[in-house]
Amino acid sequence: SIIEAMMIGKPVVATNIRGSREEVINNVTGLLVPTKDSELLFKAFEKLITDKKLTLQFGKKARNRAIRCFAESKIIKNQLEIIEKQYLLKKRVLKN
Repeated sequence: SIIEAMMIGKPVVATNIRGSREEVINNVTGLLVPTKDSELLFKAFEKLITDKKLTLQFGKKARNRAIRCFAESKIIKNQLEIIEKQYLLKKRVLKN
């Protein structure tokens, strides 16, 4: 998966769709290509295969982003905060 690849410092080539574009920052942590465009997909892979410096740069930034944004502990904490807010809101509504 995208996040797992980023966690181990790998740049990502993905299609520019919902989900992928929230995880991958184009030309920073990897490359996003339009859907159904095999030529651009090929060129994206070719770019990373031939430019080792860029691959390492994207990989390092991908890992930093994955740790900062998608670490399991952070996701769980965010989910618990949302649940707690909803609980408190519902509790207030039921009181009134």
